[in-house]
Parts: sequence; C-alpha cells; structure tokens
Amino acid sequence: TLPKPPTNYELKLRLADLQKFPSDTVWTPYVRTPESETAKKGHPLVNGLKGIVLHHTGDNTLDYVKNLFTDPESATEASAHVVIDRNGNRTVFAEPEQVTNHAGYSAHNVDGVVKDNANDYMLGVEFIGNTNTEPLTTEQTNSFIEYSAPIIQKYNIPFEDIVTHQMVSDTYDKYAKPNAVGPRKIDIDPSQYKRIQELLQQY
Repeated sequence: TLPKPPTNYELKLRLADLQKFPSDTVWTPYVRTPESETAKKGHPLVNGLKGIVLHHTGDNTLDYVKNLFTDPESATEASAHVVIDRNGNRTVFAEPEQVTNHAGYSAHNVDGVVKDNANDYMLGVEFIGNTNTEPLTTEQTNSFIEYSAPIIQKYNIPFEDIVTHQMVSDTYDKYAKPNAVGPRKIDIDPSQYKRIQELLQQY
C-alpha cells in the first residue's frame, strides 16, 4: 500500500533552523468589543481561527500602516493581527484570538460551508511591499513561518485554509454578490502565495 500522505496536523516545527526575528507590539484599537456594531449584530467576540488571510500593503510603508491601524480617528478602522517588514521584523497589533478588521467583504469555505465575514474566523497577516512588482524577501517568509506555525498547530488550521485576501474577496463575490462587477483589491501575487504554501509544508 502507498504510504499515507502527511497531513496538516503533522507539522514538524524546525524553527530552530530559522533566524529569530524581533517582534514588537503596538495594540490596535480596532478589535471587536461588546460595544462594536458587528458584535451587537451577533458576530463573535473571539476569533474562530479556522484560517489565515495573507495581505500585502502595496506601496504603503510600515510607518503608514502603523499610523493607519492605530489612528483613533481612522475612517476605515482597518487593522490586522501582524505586519511583517522586509527585514522580517514583526509588529503585532492584536492577539490571534481577537477579531480584527482586515478582510472586509469576504467569505471562505469552512468545513464544507461557505461563511461570510472572514474577520470572524480568520487571522490577518500583512506583508510590507507589493508582491506584484517584487517578491517577498526570504526574511519575510521565514518570519511568517516563525509566527504562524505555532498557531497553525494549536488550532489545526489546514493548509488550504491559508489563503489570500483576493481569494476570500472572490469567494464573497461568487456566493454573496454573484452579479457584482468592479475592481477588487490587488493582493498577494499567485507565485508568492504558492511559495508560502510550499514553505509551510516543509515545516
């Protein structure tokens, strides 16, 4: 018989092989609380952690993103759980179990059921840079592994539930608004997404 293929739950952490990257914390005010409008509408206060959404910041710098995620008068109230700079340094804005505003109009297939509002159940990771014009640095991908692998193991997150913002946006359009037309957010380049998936499976 053929050997059983390895599953996501058999991740072998070899993080000791990776460089250790500095991580600082800048708490964002834009996490869901009992006073949030989404909470009042019945959305959960605790992140379901069924998956991870990968984003890039485009041409925006780390300083810009820090200001955006912490601006008390932000019109967008955008946030994410972590931002990874080109040198691999991480800025953490929220605990994994908190709900942040990173995915917007989004949906994903969770255990065979398409659910909208990926913020409710997915972690948001931002990479500094535009992956459509320049690849992620090795430091960024290794730092992502260092950050995400313990979370993936703890919550048994399947590899197929580690997706891009474009993917959850497209799923929302397909199932929630099939007649919607218009430009969607340009996000993680498919080649870089494939690279992250392949690297994850090494660990």
